[in-house]
Amino acid sequence: MAKYARARDRTGSTYSRKRAVTACRVCRFRKTKCDNSRPVCGFCQKNGEICVFEGFKSDYSTFDPASLAILDRLNDISSQITQLERLSTSEKSQESSAPEENDMVIMSTDSLYEQNILDWPIFGSSCRVVSAIDSSLSQADDKCSGTDDGGDIPTNDLWKLIDQFLFNVHIKNPILDVQSLIVLARDVAKNGFRFDASSCLLLHVCALGAVSTTYMYPQTNIGISSTETGGTKIQRSLLYFREASRRLSLVPKFSLLEMQCYVLSGIYHMFTMRPLHAWTQFHTTSVSCQIYLEQNNGRLTDTLSRSLEQRLFWTALKSECEIREYIPVPSFGIANFKSPSMFPCPPCISSGSEQRRGLETIGGLASNIDATVERKSWYYYLTEILLRKIQNRVINTLYKDRNESWATMSFPTLVEIISEFETQLSKCHEQLAVDVYFDLDTLHRHDEIIYHLQARFWETYKYLYRPVLYCAIHTSAEATYPQYCAFVSSALSKLFRYCSQFCHSIYYRHHGTWLVLRSMFSSSLILLAGLKSGRLVCKESTKECFIEVFRTLRYWEDEISGVRDIRKLLEGLCADVGMVFVSR
Repeated sequence: MAKYARARDRTGSTYSRKRAVTACRVCRFRKTKCDNSRPVCGFCQKNGEICVFEGFKSDYSTFDPASLAILDRLNDISSQITQLERLSTSEKSQESSAPEENDMVIMSTDSLYEQNILDWPIFGSSCRVVSAIDSSLSQADDKCSGTDDGGDIPTNDLWKLIDQFLFNVHIKNPILDVQSLIVLARDVAKNGFRFDASSCLLLHVCALGAVSTTYMYPQTNIGISSTETGGTKIQRSLLYFREASRRLSLVPKFSLLEMQCYVLSGIYHMFTMRPLHAWTQFHTTSVSCQIYLEQNNGRLTDTLSRSLEQRLFWTALKSECEIREYIPVPSFGIANFKSPSMFPCPPCISSGSEQRRGLETIGGLASNIDATVERKSWYYYLTEILLRKIQNRVINTLYKDRNESWATMSFPTLVEIISEFETQLSKCHEQLAVDVYFDLDTLHRHDEIIYHLQARFWETYKYLYRPVLYCAIHTSAEATYPQYCAFVSSALSKLFRYCSQFCHSIYYRHHGTWLVLRSMFSSSLILLAGLKSGRLVCKESTKECFIEVFRTLRYWEDEISGVRDIRKLLEGLCADVGMVFVSR
C-alpha cells in the first residue's frame, strides 16, 4: 500500500531520474541510434514523436499535462519492465535456444488451445476433439452480407446511436477523432447518408451503437438466451452494417479512413460472435497499415494523423493477438513491422469539452463523458497494450512447444522463468494509475473498465501458472525439488483463484464476449484437472463456479453453435469428479 500511495502522488508529467542515459526513450525502444539533439532528437522531430530524454525536459508545448502524465507513466512502467525481461540466466540454462524476442506477436503454437489441455494424461483418452473453428465460425455470413438497398437509411436516432457508440465502444478502442465524427454527423443529420466513404464510417459507428449495450451490473431482464434478449438489437444494427459494407469499396485505399472502417467492421463481427470474420477485417487493417506507414515514412504529418495511425496500428495488433490465442489463424505481417511508437499518443484531453460541445445541444449522453472518463479510458487502453506485450512474452517463452515439454524442462529453470514474469506483472500492477487501480484478488464487476483490465491480468497469470499445474500432476518435481514446494503451492492457489474468477455469469455483449467464453472454457478445464488430480478440493464455491458456467453457456448456445457441445463435454467431466448438474 505504501508503494500505491507513492504512485498516487506522481501526478506531474515528468518524474525524477536516478541515472543518465544517452538516447531518448523512443530510440532506445526501437534500438536505433539517437543523435541526442535537444530538446527533440532528429528521429523524433522527423516522425512526430514525443521525445523524452531521461532527466531532461523536452518541448511538450503541443500536449496538455493530462496527456503527458498518461504517456510518461506508461513509458516509465514499460522501461522498468524492459530492464527485467531479459531472463539471461534462464535462457542460458535451457537446452534449446530461446525464440527470437518479439513481444508484438504470438508465435505459431498449438499448445495454447483448449484441446491441448484435454490431451493431458489426467483426462485420459475419452475426451473428443473440440475445435475452435466450428460451424458457427466458418459458415457463410448470410446475415451480414445482404446487398438490398433497404430504402432510405433512418437518421432520427443518429445522435443516440453515436452516444451509445462513444460510451460502449470508443471508450475502449479510441481509434476515431470525436470532433471529426461530430462534424460528419451534423452533415448527415442535415442531408442524410450519402453513398460515399464518409458515410461508410458513420454507418459503421451507427451499427455498433445499435448493437452495443451500456454496461450494467448486476444485469437485469436477462431472459433465457442471448437470441431472445439481443436479437432485436442485432437485426436493427444489420441495416446500418449492410449499408456500410456496400460503401467499403469507395473508401480510399491504404488510408486512415480505410483502416478505421475495417477496424470498426471487425469489432462489429466480434459483437455478433463471428471471430473469423472479425479476423479477416483486422487482417485487412494490418495490410493497409503497413502500406500506409511505408508510404508516409519520413513525411511530416499533423499531430492528429500521427496519433490516429499509432492507435490503429496497436489496435490491429492487439486484436490479432486476442484472436490467435483461441484460433490457429496465420500471424499478420504487421507483427514484424516496426511500430510507429512505443505507445499511441493520447489526444489533448483538456480539449475534450470542445469535442463534446457538439452533442450538448442535442441533449445526448456523450456530453457526460468528461475529461476524467477520457483519462481513465486512455489509462485502460495503454495499460492493455502493455499487458498484451507481457502476455505475449509469457506465451512465446512457455508455449513454444507442446505442454509435454514442461515435464522435460529443468524445474528450477521453470520456476526462475515464472518468478521473473511475476516480477514484471507485479511491477505493472503496482504502478497502475489511481484512476484504474484495483485489488487483484477482488472481483470488480461494478466498473467496466477496471473489470476488463483485471481480466487481462488474470488471463496472463493463467498462462504463467498452467505449466506448474501440469508438472505438479504429471511429474515428481516436488519430490525431486522439495525446496520449491512452497512456490508450487502458492502458484496453484493463484491459478485456481484466477480461473474461478473467470467462471462467473456473463450476459453482457461486448467486443470480448466470445473471447471471455473461450477463456471460461479453458479455466473450467484447468479447475477440472485440479479436481481430478486432487490438487484442488471440491467445495461449495467450486460447485457454484460450474453452476455459473453452465448457466452462461446455456444463455449463449442458441446463438453460437459449438457452445452446446462444450457445455455437454464439461458436464460429463464434472460427473467424473462427482459433480452432477441437471440439464434443462
